[in-house]
Amino acid sequence: MLSAKEVLSLTDLASPLLTAYVETDPLKESVGKSVAGYVTWLRQEAKSVAENLPSADKEKFNKQVSRTEEFLTDRRPKEKGMVILAGPTTWKLFPLQLKVENELHWGKPALSQLLSLLDEERPSLIVAIDRAGARLFRYALGEVTEYPQSKFEIDSSQWKKKEHAHMARRATEMPHGNQRDAFKQRMDAQYLHVCREVAKRAAALAKQEKLVSIFLVGSKRLTEPLEAALPQRLRDNVTLIAEDLARVSTGVIQKHIRSVIAARANEDAARRVNRLIEGSRGTVVSVDETLAKLQSGGIRTLVVARDFDQSMKQCVKCGLVNRSGDPVCAACGGQRRSARLTEILPELLRRHKTELDVVNGKAGERLRAAGGMGGWLRPARSKEAS
Repeated sequence: MLSAKEVLSLTDLASPLLTAYVETDPLKESVGKSVAGYVTWLRQEAKSVAENLPSADKEKFNKQVSRTEEFLTDRRPKEKGMVILAGPTTWKLFPLQLKVENELHWGKPALSQLLSLLDEERPSLIVAIDRAGARLFRYALGEVTEYPQSKFEIDSSQWKKKEHAHMARRATEMPHGNQRDAFKQRMDAQYLHVCREVAKRAAALAKQEKLVSIFLVGSKRLTEPLEAALPQRLRDNVTLIAEDLARVSTGVIQKHIRSVIAARANEDAARRVNRLIEGSRGTVVSVDETLAKLQSGGIRTLVVARDFDQSMKQCVKCGLVNRSGDPVCAACGGQRRSARLTEILPELLRRHKTELDVVNGKAGERLRAAGGMGGWLRPARSKEAS
């Protein structure tokens, strides 16, 4: 499964290369068209990009465009979108079950949109449980994948049998009173045991794979004790869904739960942005101060509103980035080039080992009103530690 670390490692690819974000959703394609709409878009966008390229790059660019067009023409995609990185020695393809915004770039790998999608679709754990057992799934980038060997089957054939559960004779009374109470207690004890076992497995997966949210799907009779059996650190990130999905296909689960996951993600993002903006210590908000702190290694997590971009200047010698219009770098005297924030950001994140948090919706609107970006600072090192 694609991770932010893997995406940032793509900044090492030899450039210049072509980066193409292509919306390929087959449901949006008209039947009977001789050329897919995304191929037509690629041709038109390539002409526009080529007009602004130096003469030395046009032949290389057109070669990679032709290569990409041939691939898309021959392909019958099942995914909703894809990201392609193409160069003389490079071919990277990332099919996604998420909508992407069509983009075409030449030069360094354009990774901002892919990082944004990856962050917005943070991996989550789904536990679907019923009286027969439980199944565990990972949700990331719009896809649901079942964990192997995750089924917890419950053999209830013996302990569910009540004493005198056979057909009662006229002279025999059906069990009642204490016998029924004892049967119920056996049932409750068995279900509680199973819930604890599932909780152990879920907690181990959440820690191992850094799953940020947990969705427990099933009747409250099972999901509530399962939630209670989870470690306290995980309970704040649990959402209960009262649906019977433990025996359906992964496709059905994906369809039913996707909107719930999106709603939970928006709520969490709103809380994070509120804490960021209202925090008096340990946070920074505003473009200039955030960039300065980022490049000094002081930011642990950078928070950016989706689609936020700014015109920047970057020193070609030391790499320092800011919004100053000076043609010469104040730090080293090197020449500075114009660049967009979205172009530079992946490189800065990797260099300074900073995590990215992209927010959309109301959370993104509030952050844009406050400047568009901010960050959670790293704890200051004590003098003894230094």
